[in-house]
Amino acid sequence: MNARPDFSHSYAPPAAAGPAAAPAVSGRGLALLLALAWALVVFQLVVANWSLTGTTLRDTDDAMRLVELRAYLAGHGWFDLHEARIAPPFGYDSHWSRLIDAGLAGLFLLLRPFADVATAERLMRVIWPLLWLLPASPRWRTASPAAPARWSRS
Repeated sequence: MNARPDFSHSYAPPAAAGPAAAPAVSGRGLALLLALAWALVVFQLVVANWSLTGTTLRDTDDAMRLVELRAYLAGHGWFDLHEARIAPPFGYDSHWSRLIDAGLAGLFLLLRPFADVATAERLMRVIWPLLWLLPASPRWRTASPAAPARWSRS
């Protein structure tokens, strides 16, 4: 008769011993290490590309958003999205929401007491995209379906 192998016993890999064993990294330690690495990369990118932030925008949408933000800060109303300088004499009515302008304006006004207008605007243009990474960062560890259960907070 063919006997079936018994797989009911559990298997544990041999424990690593000696100096070759890697130290375990706790969840907080890993999060701190990732945050430090992210901050280091951001710092390097900002230092390397700071001169470009004063002379270039990534695309025409960024330029238009900056025009709308400047108009809002100069006194255009919340619902006044008309740009008379585009396609004269009729102008252009933008379809964009002011919600993004509110965040940009808030960041600009927060930076304004510490820097002149041009520098505060440059800092705003550098910091704003990086701020959008913050809501995603607590879930970086659990975004993968293969993430171990011990990484989740619940």
